[in-house]
Amino acid sequence: MIRIEYDPQLVEHSVLLAVRSDASAERELHKTIDPFYEVQDAEQREKAFVQAFAEWFDRLSLGRMIHELVAQRPLISDMVQRCVIREAHRRRAEGAELCIQGGGSERIPPSRTVVIQLCPESVVAPQRAGAHLRRELLHISDMLDGGFGYEPRAFVGSLPAENLIRDRYRCLWSTYVEGRLVREGEMPPRGADVRAAECHRVFGKPGVGGGGAAFEVAFNAGYLTHGELLDWARRPEGLCDSAGGVPTESAADVVL
Repeated sequence: MIRIEYDPQLVEHSVLLAVRSDASAERELHKTIDPFYEVQDAEQREKAFVQAFAEWFDRLSLGRMIHELVAQRPLISDMVQRCVIREAHRRRAEGAELCIQGGGSERIPPSRTVVIQLCPESVVAPQRAGAHLRRELLHISDMLDGGFGYEPRAFVGSLPAENLIRDRYRCLWSTYVEGRLVREGEMPPRGADVRAAECHRVFGKPGVGGGGAAFEVAFNAGYLTHGELLDWARRPEGLCDSAGGVPTESAADVVL
């Protein structure tokens, strides 16, 4: 059973931001916490603040988004021990990653932790980062799926050709994620336009598979594997066969 933990600093900043728009709640909060400043023992004072803000965090249901998003991905709920939510100091740093420790033998199973970084503004207004987190968590769910067969060691080089393969793979995987989320009703269809444009940019060259084929195959797929995505990233001409003969674009059709 996954344990969801919030960094106390993020909890405090989120609560203070949330009550800012409610004068009555703000007064009640300060009525609770202001006496703590008089506590002489620093450790006891800090504990009192942490507990009070945690109670207000729950009272305001500020953790609802994370709990709901994690619950939507059973592989994460079942296979990950901890989900740690930390404060992101800028919006571009928001996201999620999977950390795995141990697991070097059959007797010692790996310890898995999902680390999510969010700005307080996104905790208070979940729609601000909800779509991005849905994508991130579905990526993590794929990584946990033994059938998907994710292998991070497939990307170890930094030569231009290897970077191109990495970009193609990332594009295909993101499009595969977007297609499933749209069909689940968790994303507006306009997200497809963004992925289609990315496919044209990454694959839209005559004779290498074409952005249209890349988008059609990845977006509409019911189930793909890491190996399939990597093969297409290495040999994108194979995408046309998988798309049922979708032609490659002419130079005039390429979206730059």
